Amino acid sequence: MDYNSIYKNKNLFGTEPHWLVRKILKYKKSGTVLDIGAGQGRNSLFLAKNGFEVTAIDTSAEGIKKIQESVARDGLSVETEIADINGFKFEKQYDVIVVLFALQHLIKDDVPVLLEKINGHTALYGLNVVAAFTTEGDFYKLQRNRKYFYPAPGQLKETYKDWNVLEWEEKQSTAFQKDKEGRQLKNLTSFLISQKR
Repeated sequence: MDYNSIYKNKNLFGTEPHWLVRKILKYKKSGTVLDIGAGQGRNSLFLAKNGFEVTAIDTSAEGIKKIQESVARDGLSVETEIADINGFKFEKQYDVIVVLFALQHLIKDDVPVLLEKINGHTALYGLNVVAAFTTEGDFYKLQRNRKYFYPAPGQLKETYKDWNVLEWEEKQSTAFQKDKEGRQLKNLTSFLISQKR
């Protein structure tokens, strides 16, 4: 998808934060956040409004531009960076790292290295908040060469077996994209909040 073109012309995901991000407030009231694949910033802006120090990164210049416009308008403090997560320099520990629906854009062989970096730069008792489409869904079936990362059902929870899993759910979700017949694509999706211990 050409997110620059999409973000330039519409607010694709709306302004309300994802329900999983809202749940962060059950476990953390403040701290540093890294939002990977921040898009147009609905989750970053929500967390900044609730007192977190947020760094938002995305490959889309248009997405980052929209975040900067919202930050300037609302007087919020959000650092932004146009970056591919594989090239992002982790230079500090974060209390919360958010990775919602970004993993399927990555080559599957790169993901274990990325998750190791994410885990290593999460502060003790910090949170990883992850949502990922699984192999049980339309996105995975439509891949031509299966080079992108889609975890098997249950795989994400297993990845965090040494952490304290606070929230875990797998359920069918509907994507914004449609198939050739105009039907919205459906995917079994993993949702996780895990705490480093």
